[in-house]
Order: sequence, then structure tokens, then C-alpha cells
Amino acid sequence: MNTILHVFVEGIYDIKFFKDFIEKSDCLPISIKQPDGSSIDYNEIVYYKYRDLSKNEIVEALKTIKEQNTDYIVITDKDFKDKQQRKNEVVKPYSFDVNKTWLVSNVIEGWYLAGFNDSFCNRGDVRIKYKGSNTEKISKPEFKRIARKIRKTEVQLINFLSIRKSEFSFEEAKKRNQSLAKFYNHFGLKC
Repeated sequence: MNTILHVFVEGIYDIKFFKDFIEKSDCLPISIKQPDGSSIDYNEIVYYKYRDLSKNEIVEALKTIKEQNTDYIVITDKDFKDKQQRKNEVVKPYSFDVNKTWLVSNVIEGWYLAGFNDSFCNRGDVRIKYKGSNTEKISKPEFKRIARKIRKTEVQLINFLSIRKSEFSFEEAKKRNQSLAKFYNHFGLKC
């Protein structure tokens, strides 16, 4: 059974991370536990940029998802805010289920950097530097500074890291970013 998971995200970098590092890295299926204790494996993902949709469009999408007897999750940046405050900012305006909402600590760019070890980041052609080994503290401005230091734009750095996804390690990523580790473990990713 090729079950579809609907994933609501903030923007294009979120979609690119899921497509490049989860779908194309053979991490599927994503398993979601059901109230009865069983799990459903989702082998296909459909993406929505929720910020580009009106509340009515989201309500209609959620209605269709329910009618199709499929499921959804919401991925959003924590943006250095209180966990509950940030979930409420996303859940209430769009009528999402709070239990299906996942916070990235603190921005998706931290997930990109998490899986690349020190030897990769210190290579002559890379030279990616950030404070500490925890990518949860990476902010969007800091990610832009990292990109500028290696003479790339933010978009070029995202593309650069995506091209080198064969050097990305989820084992490394789980050590460097707790929110990615929780997501990986909760959904039973196999990559």
C-alpha cells in the first residue's frame, strides 16, 4: 500500500530538506503511530507551503486529507520562541492539530548543517564554521554569515549541502540537533 503523508511546511528550504535528505536518501517510510497502538507507514509525501495558503484553503485541504483517510504533519521553525507559544502561533490561525505539529530547533537551516561532521566542515573547499557542535542554536542570520564566509548565498549553500547529501549522516545529525533526533526517532526513519 502506497500511503500518502501530507506535510505542511513554512517554505521551500523545508521542502528541499525533506526531498533531498529524507525522500532521496531512502529514509521512507515515515511511520505514524495510531491511537490503537498500530502504525501506518507512509511511502509518499505531498507538500504544502502553509504560509502561501489561506485559512480556507488549509481547512479544505485538512478536510480532504480526512476524507481520504490519510494523515498530515506540520513542520515549522521554533524561531527561538517558547515551544508552546510557537505551536500556538502556527496551530490556531490554521486549525492544525497541535499533536501533529513538529518544531525544528530553531530553524530548518540547522537541520541541514547537523549531519555534516567536523572533517567535512573543515575541508578546504567547504570551511563551514559555527559555534559549538549543536546546530539548534543556528539562526537565519548566522546561516547567512556562514554562507558569505564561503562566498555563497544562502540558496547556494543550501544547494551545495544538498548536492553533498551522500556525506550527510543522520547518526551525526542526531547528536547535533535534538529536534531532528526526536523527529527521526518518532517517525522511525531508516536512513
